[in-house]
Amino acid sequence: LIDVTSKGKKLPAMKDSKGQVNMGHDAQIKTAIRDYSMLAFSSRRAGKRDVAATAYVSLAVIHDNQSNYTLAIDCYQQYYDICVECNDVMGQAVALNNLSVNHMLLASPPSDAGSLKGVDMSNNATLVHINKAISMNAKHVEIADGGGKFVAHTNLGLSYGMAGDIEKASKHHQDALRIAIKMQTLYGQSIAVGNLGLIALTKSDYLTAKTCFEQVYCVCCVYYMYFVMIYVLFCDCVDMTCTHNIPYSHVAFIIFYILYII
Repeated sequence: LIDVTSKGKKLPAMKDSKGQVNMGHDAQIKTAIRDYSMLAFSSRRAGKRDVAATAYVSLAVIHDNQSNYTLAIDCYQQYYDICVECNDVMGQAVALNNLSVNHMLLASPPSDAGSLKGVDMSNNATLVHINKAISMNAKHVEIADGGGKFVAHTNLGLSYGMAGDIEKASKHHQDALRIAIKMQTLYGQSIAVGNLGLIALTKSDYLTAKTCFEQVYCVCCVYYMYFVMIYVLFCDCVDMTCTHNIPYSHVAFIIFYILYII
């Protein structure tokens, strides 16, 4: 078993808005890591796989929030292994998604520049992380449901884009778009079309990129009008309450019923 507390890496101290270390919060994080580590180890030895799985995924989330992606990967891998033993397909999908994302973050750490033009594939460590991300996402595609396949294809497209394989990246973003259309989700369509626009930019295909970004803009306008309708509806209902003395419970029912119809 992997002992996540013995990696020899010091967790970064949490700081407040003034840059001062929040010792209380930092201590809570270290205590939580120690407690979950002991729980995971003891539960795994006792054969309590469900408890161990919960402990490992909790540890992974803590490390994720601290940007300790290597430690998070170790814990997500333990969580994935237990899910395989238990034949928990949904848990496997969650683990594979998080493993792939963390490998992508290690290959190309978050920055304002992003990874639109790819990453340095001459670096062996970067190459390993990219290949692992692609492998995890491919496994995710195989076991995921509709929404999960959309996420997996999107991440595969991003992974191949980081590796500089534009053709495969474009293919998986197109697959993600087809799934989003089938699921009738405008939000998913906007993500897929936006990614295709970024791919077009890397190929200097500015006309296609412009068309993609215009479609994303139209989707955003649809969402904007939806929220405007909600706001107007809310104001009208408040006016009904104040002017006509209609009970709040009735107004709430009207709001939820109209939103359900929309």
